[in-house]
Amino acid sequence: PERLFDREWLESIFERSLRRLEEECAREGKGTYYEVFRLYDLERTASVEMTYEEVAKVAGISVSDVRNFLHHARARARKFVLDEVRQTVASPEDFEEEVKALFA
Repeated sequence: PERLFDREWLESIFERSLRRLEEECAREGKGTYYEVFRLYDLERTASVEMTYEEVAKVAGISVSDVRNFLHHARARARKFVLDEVRQTVASPEDFEEEVKALFA
């Protein structure tokens, strides 16, 4: 039961974080940033992995833009994940423990 709870907690953290990222990108006119992030990081599977060149072609941007957009989107996603974790714990110590477990 504890492992199931942890898994569902983690999924909810990531779902809320990704929704925040998508909404922020849309609001700031950076929808392509999220699209690149989605294509390269979120839709990656063991059998399907797009290259930067393929993402650039699909998104209609340069390969250097893919790198830059991914860097920006990943940094914002990381911030949102940390924000979400911070909102679910009672103390800074709990936050540190959860983040260590999350990124271990």
